[in-house]
Amino acid sequence: MSLDAATGVLTYDDGARIDPAEPLTAFRASPLGRTASAHERGEWAWLELASRVTGGVAFSATLTFERGRLFSIRLHRPRAGTDGYASWSFDEEQSIVAEGAHWLAAAVGEGRHEFSWGSAGSGFDERSASAYLLIRYQPAPAPSADTSTS
Repeated sequence: MSLDAATGVLTYDDGARIDPAEPLTAFRASPLGRTASAHERGEWAWLELASRVTGGVAFSATLTFERGRLFSIRLHRPRAGTDGYASWSFDEEQSIVAEGAHWLAAAVGEGRHEFSWGSAGSGFDERSASAYLLIRYQPAPAPSADTSTS
């Protein structure tokens, strides 16, 4: 899996792409989008993508769209245990955070987390006790109205 630092396009090892320029309707028609489970509320939509093995590691992804525009991608790694929180450990989650930070540094360079298209980071959510990689996209600038007269 790779993340293009210039465009914010996320590409899986098999060539499947998540392009922030692609609107929700087009993404739903894509091979990745057709297999996603979707949830919607108002102007927000969430697509849960099936886990994909990339670089020998399984990642699942949640795509969040706002008014049809890709707002964020949240990548998750599965836990070693299969007993839900009974098999959860803080150390394992912190290891996943560190692996995510390492992958991100390899993908876009050490210490680079802010881009013209948005931001990317590895983190830990204490409320859900889970590690994640988060790619967040900024809205495209609104076209400026030319008010000059010739």
